[in-house]
Amino acid sequence: MFLLDRRGYIVDAVFQEKIVPLLDALDASAEKTKRVNVVKNIDGRLIGYDCKTIEEQYTCICDAPLPEAANTFLKRQIAGE
Repeated sequence: MFLLDRRGYIVDAVFQEKIVPLLDALDASAEKTKRVNVVKNIDGRLIGYDCKTIEEQYTCICDAPLPEAANTFLKRQIAGE
């Protein structure tokens, strides 16, 4: 299911609870909710996170903030502009 050469994955809503037993660890947010929407590969260990926004998902996977241009684009898409 996973390619371990990837930094991270965004998990579809259908699998957010089902994937939890397959992971090596969960962060505090995922421990509370028992669901993950981001899986990060850290040295071959799969860690689950429950990120609330697209910005959080990007930051979690890339270890950097979402670029402002992308952030502006996504906000316009969500607003229907």
